[in-house]
Amino acid sequence: ELATPLTSIRGYAETLTDSGVSLTEEERRAYVTHILDEAERLDAMVRDLLDLSRLESGAEALQPEPIDWAALLRHTVERFRTPFRTAGLTLVDRDLDRPAWVVADGRALERVVENLLVNALRHVPAGETVTVALVPGDGELLLVVEDTGPGVPEEDLPRVFDRFTRSDPSRSTPGSGLGLAIVRGLVEAHGGRIGAGNREPHGLAVTVALPAASPSDIPA
Repeated sequence: ELATPLTSIRGYAETLTDSGVSLTEEERRAYVTHILDEAERLDAMVRDLLDLSRLESGAEALQPEPIDWAALLRHTVERFRTPFRTAGLTLVDRDLDRPAWVVADGRALERVVENLLVNALRHVPAGETVTVALVPGDGELLLVVEDTGPGVPEEDLPRVFDRFTRSDPSRSTPGSGLGLAIVRGLVEAHGGRIGAGNREPHGLAVTVALPAASPSDIPA
């Protein structure tokens, strides 16, 4: 994964510095743009690897406090409406109108939602729908992010949250390939659990379960 952007950067740079290769000014600008894009991709991958390493080693310092998860979800969904509309996707929220309290690190919880929505943006085809819902469980709250896309091959479902997993290795997909692994790490650091399954007739549903806050933790 790291070698791919490095190889691209090296190839473009060698072409730009080769006096035997004739390039127009437009081609030079395009090559420089490609180098910058690949460098940005590499930077994101390294930062995600560092974040994941801290999570897995227990070095990530979380600051849990009572959080209204429903309010956090509403705000995050609103921020993503324009990108989803631009991508030709419909973003729907459901059951987010009632307070739903958990004890969690607010920024980490926000990142969980952001990564799930970014993953949907990258993998769900235009014309489909992504739904974000929050439902009560037995002593826990369940965040469900589901879509009407093609879903994931059944044999790949157990590895969805592994680092660098791609259900179609031949397809180059933007991103570090670590987003869902980070989501799993953050959820488990909060004592929660996460799972994914295909829905009928098609689509993928990701479920994040966190312990519900006790009545004594909920602000008056």
